[in-house]
Amino acid sequence: MSQLAYFQYNEQAKQSITFLHGFCENKNLWKRFADQLQGQYRVIALDLPNFGESFLDSEISIEEMANCVRNTLKGLNIHETVLVGHSLGGYVGMAFAEQYPFMLKGLGMFHSTAFADSEAKQEGRQKAIEHLKAHGTKDFLKDFFPNLYAPKNQNLYQNAILEQFDEVRNIKPEALIATLEAMKNRPDRSGVLATLEMPVLYVIGKQDANIPLEQSLEQCHLAARSLVQILENIGHIGMIEAEKETLRMVNYFAHYCFQS
Repeated sequence: MSQLAYFQYNEQAKQSITFLHGFCENKNLWKRFADQLQGQYRVIALDLPNFGESFLDSEISIEEMANCVRNTLKGLNIHETVLVGHSLGGYVGMAFAEQYPFMLKGLGMFHSTAFADSEAKQEGRQKAIEHLKAHGTKDFLKDFFPNLYAPKNQNLYQNAILEQFDEVRNIKPEALIATLEAMKNRPDRSGVLATLEMPVLYVIGKQDANIPLEQSLEQCHLAARSLVQILENIGHIGMIEAEKETLRMVNYFAHYCFQS
């Protein structure tokens, strides 16, 4: 499987943090975090398949995405890392943890879940697929990005929403459809959490419309070593809505992982 596009900082550092973006995002989502963390860590941010500068695959699976992450890290001579994934990136992180736990010093679930899609969530993804087929990417994205934010934050972060839209406005509909299919069909990996020896971080927004608070809390006790950050008045994109707080937590988490 092909390697992924990436950026990295501080290649000489011994300890690394690897960031994975979410659906309709790319590696630039983590640029501000990378700028702040590069003084202490080797920081890598990847473009998952179908996004950014990585390749298009119309039949990709979450497991294959995890393999691509592994191959890319191997190519960079990274044998251990703290892996932090936002939403889709967390799904890939869980598949990575299942297949390559020996490569992880810690796993960060950033507004993400180990559970499979509910029936209602699967239906929602199928409706999105049909919408993309009928109306294309731009019409789909105009509603997608505002809904990542808590209602009160949608006006406050209008510039960020526009920037996110501009990042991916020309993405092919088939790239989004393939990724929606991969997310819809992924298995439940909540059982994997109980097998993990490394620390697991959960970043949770109380007003996350994509992953209900109850579901987020349900997974927090499954791993033996869990750290939990619950954010008031925050939706699905805490690295923007609560940048200082979440950056501080990721920094603390990485330090904890490498010291434990």
